[in-house]
Amino acid sequence: MSHPSLYSRQVGDCIRGML
Repeated sequence: MSHPSLYSRQVGDCIRGML
């Protein structure tokens, strides 16, 4: 199970890439 902090960072990166 990945850490929540790492997951949050990945999600933010994905959102930034989409924008």
